[in-house]
Parts: sequence; C-alpha cells; structure tokens
Amino acid sequence: MLAQNTPAGSSNRKSGLTNKPTHELDAALQNRLESIQDKLLDALHDAQSLTQVARNNDDIASLTESITHIQLALSSVTTDWSAEAEIKGPINWKLFGERLYHRRSEAKLSQKEVGAKSGVTGTFIRYIENAVKHPSRKTLLRLLAIPELKMKVSDVTQRSPDGVETTWLPTAYLAPRYDPVRMMMKMTSLLSGSGGQLEQSLIYLEPQSAADWMATSNTAAYSDAYRSIIPFPEIAKSISDFAGQSMLEINALGCGDGKTEVMLVKRLSDLLPSRSGIRLNLLDVSHSLLIEANTHANAVLEGVSVFAIHGDFHELPSYPQGQPKSRPICRLFTMLGYTLVNLQDEVRFFRDTLSGCDTGDLFLVDILTVAAPPEQPDEILRLDPALRAKQLRSSHEAWLSGPIRRHCAGATDVKFNLELDTQCPVPGSYGIDVIATVTMSGGKPQRRFLMQRFRRYDPQKLADTLAAVGWEQQAIFLYGADDSKSLAALLFRKR
Repeated sequence: MLAQNTPAGSSNRKSGLTNKPTHELDAALQNRLESIQDKLLDALHDAQSLTQVARNNDDIASLTESITHIQLALSSVTTDWSAEAEIKGPINWKLFGERLYHRRSEAKLSQKEVGAKSGVTGTFIRYIENAVKHPSRKTLLRLLAIPELKMKVSDVTQRSPDGVETTWLPTAYLAPRYDPVRMMMKMTSLLSGSGGQLEQSLIYLEPQSAADWMATSNTAAYSDAYRSIIPFPEIAKSISDFAGQSMLEINALGCGDGKTEVMLVKRLSDLLPSRSGIRLNLLDVSHSLLIEANTHANAVLEGVSVFAIHGDFHELPSYPQGQPKSRPICRLFTMLGYTLVNLQDEVRFFRDTLSGCDTGDLFLVDILTVAAPPEQPDEILRLDPALRAKQLRSSHEAWLSGPIRRHCAGATDVKFNLELDTQCPVPGSYGIDVIATVTMSGGKPQRRFLMQRFRRYDPQKLADTLAAVGWEQQAIFLYGADDSKSLAALLFRKR
C-alpha cells in the first residue's frame, strides 16, 4: 500500500494517516482523492460556464485550453476505488443519457469507442444513454474527461450555466391562457342565466365535479363496459411498429384521471426497447383530475418520464414545443375515454388545432359506434342502448347535476332526458344530447341546459373524413362487450 513506501516522520504523520489499518487508509485516501475530484469538477464547471459569456475570441481560446488541461487532470485522478459510488448532487439520468447520446453523435464516436475511453463496454454506454443502468462515479468522471464529448458538469449535477446549484426538476407546466378562475366565472354566468349549452370542458373543472366524475367512471359497470375491454395489446403493437428504436412521446389530451392512458403506456413499455425511451405528457383542463392522473402515472409506470400540463387542448397551437430533438422521436397524441365528443367540430380540430403536428405524428382516439345510420332515426331510437334506457346512471346524474345545484341560484329540482341529434359534422355520425330541465323556486320559468353530448360514429366514415384533412387511417380496432362491436379505437398518421 502507499503507506508502506513512505518513510516514517514524513508528511504522512502530519496528515494523520500513519499507524492506521489498511482499510482505513484506503478510505482516507479515497476521501482525499474525491475531494480533489470535486474541486476539479468545480473548476471545470466554472471554466465551461465562462465560455458561455466570454465574447473575446482570445478569452474563449484560453478557456478552451484550460478546460482541456482540467479534463486531463480529472482523468489522472480517477481511480478504481469505490467504483460503484455515485457522484454527489441530484442527477436526472434520463436527461444525462439523452445528452450523452447527442454529444457522442456530434463527436462521431461509436458507443464502443466511448466505452473504451471511459473503461466500460459499448453495451454499457447504450444502457447509460437509455437510462437503463446508472454509471459509477468513476465512469461519470471519465466521461466528463473525454474532450471530444464536450460534456458539461451541469449535464450531470443539474448546475445552471451561471454556477448556481439547483435541485429543482420541474414536472408540470401551466399552459398559456390557462385561467381556471375565468372558466369558473364563465360557467357560473351560464348557469345563472335562462339556459344554454355548457362548454364540455367546464363540467370537469371544480374539485367536486372532478370527484363526482371519478366516482362514476371508476364503477365496476363503467370499467367492464369500457376500460377493461380495450384491445391494448393490438393497439400497442401497431404503435410500437411505427416507433421502432425512436423515443416515444405520448401527449394525452384530456387525460382525466389518466387510468386509460397508463394502461396503454404499460403495454407500450413492454414492447419498446427501453422504458426510458417513453415520455408521457398529461394534459387536462381540470387541476384536480390532472393531479390524480399525475399521481397515478408516477405510482404505476416505472422508468417512464411523466409531465403534467395544466391547459386546454383547444389551445394547443399556442403551446411552446420545447427543446430541439436530440434523438429521433415518435410523437403520439391520444384522446381516450371517448373525449372526442368534447369537440364542437371534429374536422376543424384535426385540420386547424392540430395543424402544428409534424408529418409522421400519430393520433389514437376511441369512439362509440353507431347503432344505425343517422338517416334512420327510428332505428337509432330502437337500437341505441342509451336511448332505449332513456336515463343516465345515478352516479352520472349526480355528476352532471352538481354544477347546476351549486351555481344556479333558486334551482329546486333537476331532471335529465336524452335527445337525438342527427345533424353532426362528421358523415355517418349522430349525437345524443343530455338535457337538464331545472325547476326554479318562486314560480320562475324552468330552465333548459345542454350539459353533455355523446357522439356515435361510423368508424370508416370518420376515417375517410379525417383523411381528407391530412390524417391517414393506419388501423381500426373494433371491440365491445359480448362481441357487440359497439366501440372502436382508430390510429391515424399525419401526412
């Protein structure tokens, strides 16, 4: 050991390392060397940060030379001791892997070449890039010491370019124009008036409304009729065929409690090369539902990056698109839970609101299918299950009547009925309007509110309609309880 080659009475005595057992000496030397490494990391970070603000070419050249010397020094004090120890500071492994991939690609180095320079295999570098495995402190330091990679200390420890440490890792975003107070005022104003049509997203807005919706959507009857029978294996296989080796970004529009979207992502994570290659963006107008979805996704999905966006999917064109892509990405938009009925005009949404989508982007939507063509209203009334029942589930009525009872002053009673609408924008489709008739106190006239819409579609006619505005049908999955084919999921691809 080093102590055995040191004469008695030398500086080792002053350092307090003599007369210690060998394992204590190793630990003490390791701590001293790690302290030196940390100081070199600080110096490297400072030099890298200064290059971002330096304007004089001579200063930039001098700093670049200094960085090279610091990297050489860092490489020389990177030992094999404590190979499994992790570097200090919070680390976003997924982000670090993406940056390593990007820097390696820019340097035109293979994974095997980077592995050789850092003392690991090329396979292990691939694992790091996909965040499947985490590198040791030694490997991290050696990666920082490779000049061609131009890796920054901030790539590892989340330091800001100006040298200020931060442990915050944002996982949520407030979209432009997201104003729940204004939306609440809009709903209150409508329900305080003589009647009208409630904009569909508003019925999920209040915490109590969110709780009532979850109560009705998490019943066994709802799950058996809708969620548990979705053919996720076949849907996930089609999506994974398009994604290939690319990262998959899933944008869940109107995610509600997120349970349906999480079921899909779990299937996809089993098919794709690495769970770390999936990012799930949850978007909903209801703060309460979004929190529920975010909590559920983080609890269930292992290794998937989850990001919550408080916003309205009608405002998608105004949302920033984020950083430039550092590696190939397949983008999938989803509108599950039969959310398509929340659109006033489906064609305009796909043509205009989604106009910023890139060629190759995917869109997955689930729908209820028609019982008969809209030209046959008598057959629809005879065959459609909802219209035959002529009433809503009690839990569904409690959800829809809640906003009226809270915001319609003087309301004494609320009754619901269903009305058929055969004049819908998409050919072959029809609607079912949920109408609330409100009895008022003091002999005031009754009020009539359209609280919710259901839509039924002919899957092929819906696909043909959206193809005309640039979204090509890739697959149609028909399913339903007892092989009824009363439900369908459609996968589209942007031309």
